[in-house]
Amino acid sequence: MTASDQAQSLVMVKWGGGLITDKSSPESLDQPTLDRLAREINSALDAHAVPLILGHGSGSFGHWSARGSFLSGTEPLHGRLNREQLAAAARTADAAARLHRMVVASLLEAGAAPCSWLPSSAAFDLEHGEASVRSLVEALDRGFLPVTMGDVVISARTGAAIWSTEQVLEVLIRHLSSLDRRVERILWMGNTDGVLDATGSTICEIDADTADEAGAAVGGSDGVDVTGGMRLRFETCRALASVGIESWVLDGRSEGVLERGIGGERMGGTRFVAARLT
Repeated sequence: MTASDQAQSLVMVKWGGGLITDKSSPESLDQPTLDRLAREINSALDAHAVPLILGHGSGSFGHWSARGSFLSGTEPLHGRLNREQLAAAARTADAAARLHRMVVASLLEAGAAPCSWLPSSAAFDLEHGEASVRSLVEALDRGFLPVTMGDVVISARTGAAIWSTEQVLEVLIRHLSSLDRRVERILWMGNTDGVLDATGSTICEIDADTADEAGAAVGGSDGVDVTGGMRLRFETCRALASVGIESWVLDGRSEGVLERGIGGERMGGTRFVAARLT
């Protein structure tokens, strides 16, 4: 038995920003969808007692605040920020945090015990060790539901930049492995039934042999998105599959899909088949 076999397994879930908000309109929360997803997570945790980490996108909150600013570029900004840049970073961080508090409030109302873990407070430690991730694991072991998000991060290595939720989860996975925690699968909840081909049909499975063809039809986001939308999600799932982590891209609009997915039952959507690691 290898060390990875002995590691405690867990599940990650990401709620896409376009699922819980309307990205075409600034700060438009879809409260009914958010509340239903929160109830499904709580029901799944009660039924399966699976260790779970939840991340959510910024949707029409952070993305709308960031658009047109230096934060919407592909390169982080190093050095001292001018007043306009400082204001843009502060506004975007505030907008993302306000949506985060709404997510946490909905989870509390559903009966869950969310514990916030914000990348903006942990970036320095993430670059130099696993101290902040260890606190997340401690919360997980005590029965909390760690909740993270895409965030504005200021650090020596990355400068001032947005870390997408995809990037945050990838960083967490890297550090979790050093603490004997293995991510079994990630459920990416969006507003399409998985990854769609050029005709609009769902691609049921994607593996190393079919990823190039499948990716050719993938675009960005239907609304305002400064981090890449579905294209970013596709590339993240592909990269994670190459290191042995399976992803399910699922339709979060359909009731029960999230709850059953946490329990290990995939209803529709796209499965990124993980590589077999030796």
